[in-house]
Amino acid sequence: TPTPPVSPPSRPSPPSPPSPPALPAIPAAPPAKPPTTIASGTPIGPEVSAVVARLRTIASGAPIAPELPAVVAPIATTPTAPSSPVGKDPDLAVTNATPRSQPPPSPLELQSRRAPESCTLDLKTEVKHCVEPELQFKKHWWVHVLPPDKPDKGARFQHLIWQGLDLHPGVDLTDDPDKADVIFFMSTSTKWIPWGEDPGMVKDEYVPDPRYLPAVANTTIKQGYTDKFVVLDEGDGPGTIKRVDDGEYLAYFKRSWVLKNNGTLIKDPKRFAYNYFPMSYSVSDNYTDGFIQNHRHYHVVCTLRRNKKQPARGRILDWLEEAVETFNISHTSEVGEVNHAQRKTISRQYLDINRRAHIVVTCNPSHWEGDFRLWEAMASGALVFVDQMHVPISHPLRHKQHLILYDTLDKPEFFRLLHYYLTHPDEAREIALQGYLYAMKHHRSVTRLDYILRSADAAMATHNYAATTGLVSGSGAAGSASSAAYNRTSQMIKTNPHFLMHLDSPTALRRR
Repeated sequence: TPTPPVSPPSRPSPPSPPSPPALPAIPAAPPAKPPTTIASGTPIGPEVSAVVARLRTIASGAPIAPELPAVVAPIATTPTAPSSPVGKDPDLAVTNATPRSQPPPSPLELQSRRAPESCTLDLKTEVKHCVEPELQFKKHWWVHVLPPDKPDKGARFQHLIWQGLDLHPGVDLTDDPDKADVIFFMSTSTKWIPWGEDPGMVKDEYVPDPRYLPAVANTTIKQGYTDKFVVLDEGDGPGTIKRVDDGEYLAYFKRSWVLKNNGTLIKDPKRFAYNYFPMSYSVSDNYTDGFIQNHRHYHVVCTLRRNKKQPARGRILDWLEEAVETFNISHTSEVGEVNHAQRKTISRQYLDINRRAHIVVTCNPSHWEGDFRLWEAMASGALVFVDQMHVPISHPLRHKQHLILYDTLDKPEFFRLLHYYLTHPDEAREIALQGYLYAMKHHRSVTRLDYILRSADAAMATHNYAATTGLVSGSGAAGSASSAAYNRTSQMIKTNPHFLMHLDSPTALRRR
């Protein structure tokens, strides 16, 4: 009888791949109503302790009611010199006050002037933080601002400049361009340079201003104006404006400093050779409400708008929509446009949503850099996520020290960072607080104006050196008494990688 065939031994089935480790649980959103009592021993002082309990009961609900007593006196933002209205938003409006006509302040009076502190009450620790802005410009200058003939254009930027001029102790404004130490020209809102080759006097919409007529007819006067002419170009596109030629100014400050494509740096755009410097927006004192919220109802807030011309922002919105679903926090997150407010307004609804977030994610425009969103987010007290930036800035915000930087092409790292800080709220809050205080010290409108003033003063030293010696050299500014007292001027930062908000920056903190 034939032997039946023997079946081969069965092979054990391969082991199943190990399951990925479970992600730590994300803390739940806080309750709708916070406790109404305060722990004893509050360090905030008797002048505010009586109202803290009431404030905390509404801190996570509706915006703080205007009828509540102010814990910190609001900072005045009305300029002390004439200007045109900047848009219809009362938060941006300025008045036509008469410029100061008295003699320049004495050295003692100038020394006694101070820019107001920014004071904020932390509703979690019940500690009041008061931060004095860091100002280096200690001189007194008369500043003349060319009046805008298109006041609705660049309304927010005008607001920041006027607020900085009003708050800076070393500045008084004058209507007289001859008296001025410097003349400010905001190119987005001011169409014509009155003493230019073609000031537009034949145009129907142009009304010649008699203050500038002598400079039109007299070459010497025109040159005197040019030698103290400061261009503030906040235009979106990189490059220069056609109304100004290279060197026909004392200093040219440009907001859109680099050329990008889909969020990725391409190259440096065409720039003027003479005193052409980077400039960033700043924090308006109107962005803050005097409080750092304790009970924050949103895990993540990102109010970017979808636009075919902004693919990098659209990509970040896609990532966030996937992330909040993956982390099961979509019901406590706000991703996408919240209203239709534009640059001509300061949206209280938008700012209030940022203040109620643990994390605020923003992204620069796809083809240039610099927007109001970063500074609005920094003023919220939330932990800010922003894409790495290539524009030099005098006091750069550091990765994992003041905020979180990310790469718009690195989705896995973005998810990892987002989940880490959602699951480590104490660490996130500490970085957020340090970022907020740093912004109040170095990035308010008055400190950004100080950067412009000290850079213009250093440029003036260089300019005067060249005029005296006939040599075009930066050594004039470096060796002058006025510029020796400064650090972090435009001349010092524009080519130094230390001043980039970049993940590859020599001082970027990459601890994890």
